[in-house]
Amino acid sequence: MASACFPDCPPDALRDGDAEAVSLALLRRMTGFRAVCHGPWRTLAARLIRALSPVLVWMRDHTGLLLDNAAVRFAMELSSIAALATRRRIGGEVMEVDARAMPEGIVWPLNLYLAALPGYDGTQPAERQGIEPRRHHANIVFFGAPA
Repeated sequence: MASACFPDCPPDALRDGDAEAVSLALLRRMTGFRAVCHGPWRTLAARLIRALSPVLVWMRDHTGLLLDNAAVRFAMELSSIAALATRRRIGGEVMEVDARAMPEGIVWPLNLYLAALPGYDGTQPAERQGIEPRRHHANIVFFGAPA
């Protein structure tokens, strides 16, 4: 079904779409989209999705990342964003993906996102951030994570 807000995107955009198609697919899947159509958290969540989509597409195309809702939710965690923006790595207990070859132009919006978080200290790892940036980010992810 077509949306009045977004043009049609391929049904398998996460698997083989470009960054714009992935962004549109993720915007349609936002959990808070129907609940708060034009609220500030939804706007911030949409910005995060638009910043993260090119990174996810690059990782899918160059490292074999299986791009699905679970991978997107994991990538939206503050520790994942910080790791991608600074060390160009993303990982957890199962595996770690090296993305040092990722072009700076793709990852720079994630650095801007982190810098815009109230109280975020770029000299500290994500685990040592104060409550304010973590709470702010949690609200954004609440509205932006795929359902």
